[in-house]
Amino acid sequence: MKATKVLFAIMLLALPVLLMAQEVKDYLNTGNTIQFNNETYYLGWSASPNADYFTQEYFPKGEKPESYNQMFTVLVHYSEALTPKKAVEAKALELSMRKQTDACCNYKVHNKGDEYMIDFLVSQSDEKNPELLSIVEFDVHVYRQVIINGRKALKLDFYSRRAYGNDIIPFLQNLSEYRGKMMAEMVETNIPCR
Repeated sequence: MKATKVLFAIMLLALPVLLMAQEVKDYLNTGNTIQFNNETYYLGWSASPNADYFTQEYFPKGEKPESYNQMFTVLVHYSEALTPKKAVEAKALELSMRKQTDACCNYKVHNKGDEYMIDFLVSQSDEKNPELLSIVEFDVHVYRQVIINGRKALKLDFYSRRAYGNDIIPFLQNLSEYRGKMMAEMVETNIPCR
């Protein structure tokens, strides 16, 4: 039963990747632009598969969901049962399973009180040459319990940065310095939803 609940939570948190939105809409009233790390990000993708689940992705000017270098996501899931601790545990389990097929996959969980953060690295192999990497992605997810319009919700703010092809080696060489900076930025960033 516990494994079923964990897998259900993983599916809910992975749902935005599986959905295709017809129209980009500001469901969360966060605005069409947000500021992160002294840069403007523009709303480029959103979805609400049901009345309790909303996700919005923001990108620097000129970047698209299909091939971004940087992305900032705001996700809200109204739930009495889903807590930041359960959500981060589900993400950690997902990444642990991914480690079996992704040699680059690595993660670390952090928490301060009821707020949880996970930072991780994942990769994707080239379809034509599986020995080569085509994408490397670094993410920082911050999970918070919030009340929006009187309803309890799990809120996830996350930053993602990708490198492709020839840019992967320099990206990885600079990751240790970059990682700390982005984690500090994410601790300070809490995009308000209404």
